[in-house]
Amino acid sequence: MHIVLADLAIPADGPSAEEVRDGLLRCAEPGHGLRHVYAEPRDGAVRAALFLSRALVREAEAAARELCLAYCSGLRGGHLVRVGATLVPQFGEVLLSGGPDAEG
Repeated sequence: MHIVLADLAIPADGPSAEEVRDGLLRCAEPGHGLRHVYAEPRDGAVRAALFLSRALVREAEAAARELCLAYCSGLRGGHLVRVGATLVPQFGEVLLSGGPDAEG
């Protein structure tokens, strides 16, 4: 599991962080390995944390870049600023399962 942070420049009249999150989820294809997206507003931008099930960091970054560029292509005035991945062994599975004390 990798978390890729992506900063997307968003026009002032553009979508909210929640709308960006939903848009990224809609753009995702099975090959991207996208499991979850968290997005928060920044000054003139949205920072998205994409949780990707990919074996290699470079694969996760490439999938996130492709996904963000696909989303931004439909945004008038929006663009991808940067992408960076980090390995999160087992943390991603704990987070996505509801935490270490979750039943199920």
